[in-house]
Amino acid sequence: MWAHAGEPDAGPGLMTYAQRLLDILPEATVIMTGTYPSRTLPNVLLDVAPEDTVESGEAFLDHWRPDILIWSRGPLSPALVSRSTRREMVRFFVEADIGRLQISNTSQIPGLTRATLRSFEWIMSVNEDETQRLKQAGAEPDGIETASLLERGAPALPCQEAERTAIADLLSGRPVWLGAGVGLQEARLCINAHRTASAHTHRLLLILAPNDPEDAASMEKVATLAGFTAGLRSRGDDPDPMIEVYVADLEEEMGLWYRIAPIVAMGGTFAGDGKSDPREAAALGSAIIAGPHALSTAYEHLLNAGALRKIFDPARLGLAVRDLLSPDTAAALATAAWSLGSEGAETTDRLVDLTVEALEI
Repeated sequence: MWAHAGEPDAGPGLMTYAQRLLDILPEATVIMTGTYPSRTLPNVLLDVAPEDTVESGEAFLDHWRPDILIWSRGPLSPALVSRSTRREMVRFFVEADIGRLQISNTSQIPGLTRATLRSFEWIMSVNEDETQRLKQAGAEPDGIETASLLERGAPALPCQEAERTAIADLLSGRPVWLGAGVGLQEARLCINAHRTASAHTHRLLLILAPNDPEDAASMEKVATLAGFTAGLRSRGDDPDPMIEVYVADLEEEMGLWYRIAPIVAMGGTFAGDGKSDPREAAALGSAIIAGPHALSTAYEHLLNAGALRKIFDPARLGLAVRDLLSPDTAAALATAAWSLGSEGAETTDRLVDLTVEALEI
C-alpha cells in the first residue's frame, strides 16, 4: 500500500489506518509519503513523495510497485494519480475536501480536476456538503461516500508487561507524575514544580524521561541540589520509597512510563520546539499538561476537546500538577482525550475493509 499524507494533519490518521491494516495483514507493507509522523511502525516505510511529473511518478512506482494508493487530503498531483491508473492499482481518496484540492494548471488544462477525481475508484469526503461539491467538480457520483476524518489516536507505545507490573508493585499506589521528553531547562522547571506539588501530596514521585539521555546525570544532580533524593535508571536504581525524583534515562521506554504515571507534562512545550506528540500519552490514559509552545495541530485538537491542561506561565506547573492529582479531575481529561482519539474509528475500519476487499483476500 502507498499512503500519501497531503497535509501534516493527515499523517496521524494514515498511521492509525496502517496499524489497523497490519493487525489484519501482518505480511503487508505500507509506504508512506508526504507529511508523516516522526514515529513509525514495523512494516511502515517512509519515503519522499515523488514530484508531480510523469518521469518521477514512473520511477517511484517502478521502485515500490504498490497495489493500492491511499491519498489523504490535498493537494492532489494529477501526473502521479494518472500514472497510478496505468498500473492497475486501486486508488482511494480519503478525507476529501474540495477546498484543499489545489490542482495546478486547472486553467490551462480544461477538465483536469474532473479527470483527476475520476481516477479514484472510491472517494470518502469529510461531510455531506463536501460530497456535493466534489460531485459538482466531477467526481463519479456512484464512487463517493460521506464519512468523517480517519481516527487519529496514536498507536499505543509498547512496554514489557512484567516490568510494568514490577514497578507498579514497587510504587504500591504511590502518586506519580511524569516529565516526558524534557530537556535540561524543562527538568529544572519540573523539579521546582515538584516542590510545590509534593508539599500538598505525601510520597509524590516525579519521573523525568530526558529527551537526550546525555542530560540524565545533570538532571539527577539538579534534583539532588534541590534537596530531593534522586535515582538514575541507567545505573540500576529503582524508584523505591526513598526516591523522590527518578530519572528514567533508558531509551524506548516511554510506553512504560506513560502507563505508570497518570499525569504527564509534555517536554518541548515549556522550553523547546513543541513537536512532541501528545497523542501517545493520551492513547495510554494520561492527563496531559502542556506549556506555551504546544502549538501543533495535535495539541490544538486536544485543547479544544477539553483533553489537556495548557498553562502559559511555566511557573504555574506545580499548581497544575497539584490540581490534577485529584483523581476526578485527571480522569475527566483522560476520558476526553480517549474520546477524541477514538473519533473516526468507523471511517478507519471502513477504509481497512475496502483495502482488504480490493486485495481480494
